[in-house]
Amino acid sequence: MNDLESRLTELSERGTHIGAEQLRQRVMLDLGRAGATAHLPARGWVIAVATAVITIVLVGVPLILFGQPDDAIAPGGPRDMVPTGVSVPEPATGIRLEPVPSADPVTMSTSLGEFEFVTMRLPDGQVFDFPRHMAATPHGLVAVDDGTMWWSSDSTTWSEVSIGGDSGITLRVGNDVVVLRERGASRFVWNGDAWVAKEQIEVPGHIDWMAFGPRGIVAANPTTVYYSADGVRFRTAERGPDLATFVASEESPAEAEFVEAARMDCRGTFGATESSIRTILATDSGFVAFTSASHPADEVCAPLLWFSPDGNSWDLVSPDSPFGQAAAVNTESIAERGGRFVAVGGIEAAEQGFVWVSDDAVTWRQADVRVGYPLTVDAGELGWVLVGAENEREAASDFALWASADGSTWDGPHPLPEGLLAGYVVPEIVVGTDTIVGVGFDQHIFVIGTVRAEARGG
Repeated sequence: MNDLESRLTELSERGTHIGAEQLRQRVMLDLGRAGATAHLPARGWVIAVATAVITIVLVGVPLILFGQPDDAIAPGGPRDMVPTGVSVPEPATGIRLEPVPSADPVTMSTSLGEFEFVTMRLPDGQVFDFPRHMAATPHGLVAVDDGTMWWSSDSTTWSEVSIGGDSGITLRVGNDVVVLRERGASRFVWNGDAWVAKEQIEVPGHIDWMAFGPRGIVAANPTTVYYSADGVRFRTAERGPDLATFVASEESPAEAEFVEAARMDCRGTFGATESSIRTILATDSGFVAFTSASHPADEVCAPLLWFSPDGNSWDLVSPDSPFGQAAAVNTESIAERGGRFVAVGGIEAAEQGFVWVSDDAVTWRQADVRVGYPLTVDAGELGWVLVGAENEREAASDFALWASADGSTWDGPHPLPEGLLAGYVVPEIVVGTDTIVGVGFDQHIFVIGTVRAEARGG
């Protein structure tokens, strides 16, 4: 077994809850850091990685948890996890970030406000593992790290509580926090002083995604959909998306091209025989599922959309992908705010990047913004923030931020603050009510951008 396979096996056994290709990318970077340079490998849209790239956390992250399908059907529902509740310790028992003396504050003027970014670091010996595990709430940031919940009201002082189990992605549902589990989720509520465990939601099978909407809750893995109208009893959908229906490339790339970058190309769907569910979104009128053909690098190429008003019966929206027949879409980073969705992707072979906007997750249009290589996008109370590269993506300095108050009109590129130019992870975005927090995992650097008081009118 080679180093990559050994590391993948190790992380898999530890229950690392990130997508398969993101896990592979992360391991490859771990193994290659000793000889890393300022240049980026030619990668595909979903997992493009920059030596400059960050993790920024935003409200409204797509709900993702890695699991395998299970045909077992067993009713489940909310119940008290701990009868007396579980409170987070006082801040004095937690961790306080330390300023980085060599990093000067950076001011950035955007359509979301004027921000001042300061660079902080974890104390020596302390490690957080937050990829896709952080959420912004009205009470501050919440994150999960290997069975421990961390929270901070000011992004600087962090407290912890053990929540045990196979804890995975953290997401905000209303004003509550939901932590996805292998077969369900745990809900936590704010009691005025701390986060308290309230209930556990059980699902019949393993799940990768869960979507909460006014018409109920839908959970899914790559082959099966589960639904609940009341949030208590889940059933397997009687008529889920037809996975025999998909769009596959008519071109066949040369075998040698599959060695690295070209295997990320959507031509990799040539000869595909099946498709998989890629994500589930909740809307005011129901639920939308994305499906796409199998791909050697698990790229989501020309996804088809399926709509269901209740999560039980699903219908194909169109035999054509609304994103085009050659485009890949980052379904792990579709950002919703106020009923509006924003997705990013592009056509690798043509070096074209796209930002798409939708008000129902069914009909999509391109936003008027030039981003040659959009990587991730997410949204919070302030609006949307996108990370990508305008043209080249060869060095750290090529990557930047774009901001939008409505998802359609964008300003940027804004250079990444210096403290975020040292990471080796797929970028994410997390935004609070008046902050943008970026995390550079390689050096465990936090870059905290706060809207300046005068910009808020006070």
